[in-house]
Amino acid sequence: MLTRLSPLVLIPAASSCVVVSEGHFGATLHTVGYDTTHADATAPGLGLDGAVDVEGVGVDVALMGHGADFLLGYENREYDDVEADEFWAGLRQTWDQGRFSPYILGKVRYSDGLELPGGDSESFVGWGLGIGVLIWATEHVYLDLNLVHEDLFQDADTPTGDIDLDGWVGTAGIGFAF
Repeated sequence: MLTRLSPLVLIPAASSCVVVSEGHFGATLHTVGYDTTHADATAPGLGLDGAVDVEGVGVDVALMGHGADFLLGYENREYDDVEADEFWAGLRQTWDQGRFSPYILGKVRYSDGLELPGGDSESFVGWGLGIGVLIWATEHVYLDLNLVHEDLFQDADTPTGDIDLDGWVGTAGIGFAF
């Protein structure tokens, strides 16, 4: 038996739904908002050891489509007073839940210069694995919140010792899909 619904009942349901088209590009500007990064240095005077405060800003671009997104990103980070330009590539699996799209993220990170005291610059390769959510404000504008555990595949080698960086990093960003 069919029941007739009042149009007023349908208005809240229609206004809380954002239709997000698949198969488009996205760009996100983000900043580090949380971290528990820890540095292990095998030699004194490298500028990093123990709990490290991470700050950074970056951008990523994404080929978004059918739940699986391919991303390329860049971040200018500062680990205490040690600067690094980081590049990364990753995959994001999203689940469309209307206005909210939770996801898991895996990425490979590369830096060609961890700028250490004394003018040393050390490259490193690392990985990240985490979770997040895209919160769609409109069909083309979203908020991206994530929490990723990051580590290095192997320690960054320096002339006087090695450095390992690992921990949780949370970012918040605003994105645009087009």
